[in-house]
Amino acid sequence: MIRITVSWIFLYCFAFHATAAESSWTQWLGDGRDGVSEESGWSVDWPKSGLSVAWQREIGIGFSSVSIANGRLFTMGHNDGEETVYCLNQTSGETIWSHSYPSALVDNLYEGGPGATPTIDGDHVYTLGKEGQLFCLDADDGSVLWQRELQKDLDVELPEWGFNSSPTLVNNQVIVQGGRVASYNKTNGELIWKSPKHTAGYGCAEVFNKTAKQCSRRWIRMG
Repeated sequence: MIRITVSWIFLYCFAFHATAAESSWTQWLGDGRDGVSEESGWSVDWPKSGLSVAWQREIGIGFSSVSIANGRLFTMGHNDGEETVYCLNQTSGETIWSHSYPSALVDNLYEGGPGATPTIDGDHVYTLGKEGQLFCLDADDGSVLWQRELQKDLDVELPEWGFNSSPTLVNNQVIVQGGRVASYNKTNGELIWKSPKHTAGYGCAEVFNKTAKQCSRRWIRMG
């Protein structure tokens, strides 16, 4: 009971000058994957008591962060044997839509729950569940455009702490990892390529250039 109590995710939205329309944080660590916001109008003159809370939500167990675009905030949580992808109104915190599916908590030596952050690409949102459930969802209504199962596609077992790779977008590809690095067509979900098997990592793939070729590598950060 204590473990469940301390591991609930609470989303807090603090009041600041930027409007919902101006906000953009489309993936893990932001648009540039560097943790830097391009917004302006921030105030460093914060009250000693801290910023006022505009709204808060309890969404379940997990370590998924948030992504934001067009006034909508996306995140994930685990409740009673199900994972849920949430689309919330950035200003009010009200649920616009949610998509749930069965999933194990995978709470080996920690609280468990989803560890990947949704990635926004225009009208699409890409998510990866704890057991390797890869989804492409319609950002407007949450309908499933396509889905894949990494354990089956990559012929890998569930990693010790589950799948936690936030989807990385490169041109027409969505790249994830967990026992292999794999590339899927972001439009139709077809598997494009997969690397040889390796010990599973728990971070997202990072893109870099080498001799004029765009390459991907495993990244050790959680995300």
